[in-house]
Amino acid sequence: MKRFALLMLLTWTCALIFGSACSSSSPSSEGTDSTSTFDSSQPPFDGSQGGFDTSTPNDLSGVSDTSTTNEDAPLFDPDALLEVGEPFNPKVDFPSKELHIAITSPSGSSWVAVSSKNITLGGLVFGDVFNINYQNSQGGQGSATGSPYWNSDPIELAEGDNRITVTVKNATELATDTIMVTYNPNVRFQGNPVVTPDALFKGDSKTICINIQIDPFSKVDAGTFRLLEVDKDGNTVKELAKLTDNGSLSNCDEIEGDSLFSIKVTPDTASEKRIYYRAAVDYDFEGQTKTAKTAVFFLDVFEKITSQQLTTMKSVQDAARSKFLEVFNTQGQVPALQAALQQLKGDSNVLEAGLATAGGYGLWVAYKFGIVGTIRLNPSGVRGGGTLPLMSTAPGLLYTPQSPYGVVENGLAGRLEVGSKRTIILGASHTELGQNDESTDIYSQLKASTCPTYIIDGPHYDAGVTVGKLRTLSQYGVIVFTGHGDALFQELSQPVKEMFGWRHSGSQEVLWVGEKPGTSLTNEMMIDLKRGRIAYDTEGFAILPRFFRDYAKNAQYPDSLVYLGSCRSIFNGTLTAAFIGNGAQSVFGYDQYVKNSWAFSKGVQLFQKLIAQKQVTKDAHNDDHTNDGGSPASSFRFFGNFNLSISDANFTNGLFAAGNLNGWLKDGDARVILRLGKTGPISGKFMAVISTGLGFTTETGSMKQTFCLPATVSQVSFYWKFYSEEFKNDFCCSSYDDSLSVTLTAPAGTKKTLLKTSVNTLCECGGTFGEPQTTSLIKSDVQFDKGDTWYHEWIKTTVDVTEFAGKGPVTLEFFTTDISDSIYDTAILIDKIEFK
Repeated sequence: MKRFALLMLLTWTCALIFGSACSSSSPSSEGTDSTSTFDSSQPPFDGSQGGFDTSTPNDLSGVSDTSTTNEDAPLFDPDALLEVGEPFNPKVDFPSKELHIAITSPSGSSWVAVSSKNITLGGLVFGDVFNINYQNSQGGQGSATGSPYWNSDPIELAEGDNRITVTVKNATELATDTIMVTYNPNVRFQGNPVVTPDALFKGDSKTICINIQIDPFSKVDAGTFRLLEVDKDGNTVKELAKLTDNGSLSNCDEIEGDSLFSIKVTPDTASEKRIYYRAAVDYDFEGQTKTAKTAVFFLDVFEKITSQQLTTMKSVQDAARSKFLEVFNTQGQVPALQAALQQLKGDSNVLEAGLATAGGYGLWVAYKFGIVGTIRLNPSGVRGGGTLPLMSTAPGLLYTPQSPYGVVENGLAGRLEVGSKRTIILGASHTELGQNDESTDIYSQLKASTCPTYIIDGPHYDAGVTVGKLRTLSQYGVIVFTGHGDALFQELSQPVKEMFGWRHSGSQEVLWVGEKPGTSLTNEMMIDLKRGRIAYDTEGFAILPRFFRDYAKNAQYPDSLVYLGSCRSIFNGTLTAAFIGNGAQSVFGYDQYVKNSWAFSKGVQLFQKLIAQKQVTKDAHNDDHTNDGGSPASSFRFFGNFNLSISDANFTNGLFAAGNLNGWLKDGDARVILRLGKTGPISGKFMAVISTGLGFTTETGSMKQTFCLPATVSQVSFYWKFYSEEFKNDFCCSSYDDSLSVTLTAPAGTKKTLLKTSVNTLCECGGTFGEPQTTSLIKSDVQFDKGDTWYHEWIKTTVDVTEFAGKGPVTLEFFTTDISDSIYDTAILIDKIEFK
C-alpha cells in the first residue's frame, strides 16, 4: 500500500512538471544519494552528461545515484552489509551534517567502460561516517576506507555490465552512489562517447554527431563498429548504422586513421523524451568472437521555454521579494521570510518552494513547467547582501564547524603543479563589493608575476560574468570567483531532484553570476535550465553543482585550483565534489554567510602566499582556526590536495601524456591524437597535431606555451612529421607552399626561429614545377579530403637556446598555415618536446 501511494505521488509530481512525457512504468535516476533503502530496479543515469529521465521511479524511498542492471540482479540490502560502529576520524567537518557520498574514480561519470578485470573505486564522502561498503550486482561485496577521501578493496568484474553500489552509513542516515562498469577484456575505449549536441528541441530536424575514441592497440574488427539504440539499462533496441574512421565530414569524422570513430544521426524529435545509445564492436579473444560495448549515453529532446513562462517566473519572484520587504519593514526577518514563502506556495504556477538550508536567508522555488528558481535575501555586509537591510542573525539553528579544512589522505606524495597557467578572474558582484572584491587584488598579483607567467582571462565583472563564461571553466588551471552564494533546495522533493540529475539528495550549493535573465533565452540557456544546471533568478542566474560537472565531462579540469569567494561555497561539499570529482585538485571557500571585508582579506592573503611565497595549498591556507566573528561565524575552508602549487614556471606537457593540450594555448586546429594511420607517437601514447584545415577547421593551426627556462638549460629538442596533400599533387615547387614555423620569443620581442620549413623545402625544389627532387616522401596510408597525402619520416630537431636561459619568460609556438589557398590540407605531428 505504501509503495502504491508513493508511486501515485511521484506520478502526479512528474505529470505536473513534464506533462505527458512522464511514464509510470520505468524507473530512472541520474544520481542522487539516498537516505533510505536502495531500490535495485533504478536505471543507469550518467550524471556527467545531463538531463532528466521521463520515466518514473517506483519507490520514493529508494532513490539512488546511478543504480541499474538487469531485472535478475539480486536486490541490494545495505543493512546486510553494515554494522553501525564507531565513526571514522574524518579530517574535514562540514557545517551541514547531510550524509553525501560520491564516486569519482575510475570516473566521475556514472557509466564507464574498462578493459581491466579488477578495479578499485575511490571518491569523496561528507558528513559523519561509520561504514563504507560496496556490492556488485554480478557478485561480490566488500568495504572501503578513508574520509573524506575513500578507496575500496579491489573489485573483480564480470564480463559485461557491472552495477556497483557504494553505501555509507552512520547512526541515523544511509546514502548511496552507484556506477555502471562495463568490462570488455582487451578492448579499451578512451573516455566515454561524445554526442554533439547532447540535447535538441521538440520538432528539430537537426543532426547530431557521435564520436568514440578507441585505443589503437585494441585488436577489433573496425568494420563491425556500430551504433545501437538501447534502453536505459543498455539492452539493444535496434542497430542504427556503422561508425567510420575515414575522414568523411559528411559522417562527422575529421581525420582518417586517428582511431576516433564517428557517425551522424538524425534523431526522432516528435516528442519530449530521452534517447539512449551505446556502440558495439566485435573482436577476437582467445579464438572466440566477442563484442565490446561502450558506456551508455543519451540525447535529450526538450520542449522550449516560452516567453510566457519567462514572464511568469519574473512576476512570481518579484512578488515574493516585494512581500518580504513589505513584512520585514514592519515585523522583522522571520515573519518576512515566512510571508514570502507563503506568497510563493500560493501561486498556481509553483509546484514547491522553501527556505535556504539550515535557517538561511534566501528562498527557492520549483515551477510546474520544470524549472527551478532562487531569490537572494541576504543582508548587507555579507556576500550576497546587496541593498537589503542588515539582519542580526540567520533565523534558524546553524552548525559551526570545528575543523576548517580537509586534506587528501591518499594524495600524491610529492608536490603537484596545476596543469595549466591559464587563469580566469570572475567578479560577479564587483560593483556591489567595491573595495572588498578580492578578485581585483588577486588579478593584480597574478598579472605582476613573470615566472610563472599566468595567461589571464579577464577580469570579468558584474554582467560580464555570464553563464557562457562559466561553461569554459574546465580550460583553466586557476579559477577565481567572487560574488554571491548559498545552500538551497534541501527540501525539494526527491522525484524533482532525480529528474534534474542532482547527485546529492540534500541541499545544493549555488553561485550567482552577474548575467540577468532577459525577455528571451538562447537554446543553450534553455537546456541548462531544463537540466537543472542553472536556476532562474531576476538578480542573475544561479549556477548549481551539476553545471560544473556536466561541462567538464569531455575536458577535465587540469589539476585546477579553485577559489570560491562566496557565502556557503563549502557548506556541504556539493560544489567541491563537482570540481574535484572532475579533475580539480583543491577548492577554497567559505562555510557560512561570510563578511565581505573578512573574505577579502583571506582571499588576498591566500594568493600572496601561493604566488609571492610559492607555498603549497595547505601552507597557504594557514590552519589558524579563525572565523569572521559573524552570527553564525564563517570559516575559510580548504578541501583537496594539500601539496598543490601554482608557482612552477617550467615548461610542461611536452609528451602529451595525459592525452590533452593542458598548459598550451591553441588556435585553429590543434589537438592530441593517438595515431594517424599507421603512425604512432615517438614516446608514450599520445602526440599533438596541428593542421591547415583537417576536419572543420581551415587555414591555420597553432599551439603555444609561455614559461621560464632555468639557467641550466642549453637546448630544446622536438620531433615533427609533415603530411600534405600538396606533395606530388602538382603543387611542389609552386606558390601553394604550406609552411611550419617553430619559434621561441621573449617578452621584449627577441625571437629565435627554431625551425622553418614548408612543402617546397621538403620537395627540394630546383627542377620543373610539380616535380619534387626528393625521394624521401612516402605515400600515406591515410587521405585528407582532396587527394593523395604524402609524408616524410619523423625528424628530430635540436636547437641551442642558451641565450634565453634564466632570463625571464619565453613563449614557444608551433604554427602552420596555408599559403595562397585553403583547398589542399597540411598536417604536422609533434611529439617529445624537451628542454635540457
